[in-house]
Amino acid sequence: MAPKKKEYSFDLRETVIKHFLNGDSEHDIATKVIIPRNSVHYIIAKYKNTKCIGNIIGRGRKRKTSVHADRIIQRKIKVDRRKSASTVKVEIESELGIFISEQTVPRRLHESGFMGRVARKKPYVDKVNRGKRRVC
Repeated sequence: MAPKKKEYSFDLRETVIKHFLNGDSEHDIATKVIIPRNSVHYIIAKYKNTKCIGNIIGRGRKRKTSVHADRIIQRKIKVDRRKSASTVKVEIESELGIFISEQTVPRRLHESGFMGRVARKKPYVDKVNRGKRRVC
């Protein structure tokens, strides 16, 4: 089957459905609206199945991780913020048995509010040396 080349406007589909509800035949509707009878047939069939004239928005691509897996990723990063995405990925794959991309980990963290900026590890300066560091 060849791919769709043209999609009819919402107004045109609405007029086709109005004629159909008035009791006109597909052939009569096709001549009135000046589109192929086959298109009229598919518009009517879609209306009968969905009771909707417009396009129904699809879900898109399925998520690879569940809500449970997302929470596990968050928990692992909260424990150690310096942990890399590749190590978290390996841990998730071994625990849950799902295979995810290395880029999935930062994406899930970004969705939950972790922006990938971690404070730098600073050396401990004891009380004696703090006084020496002060610049006046």
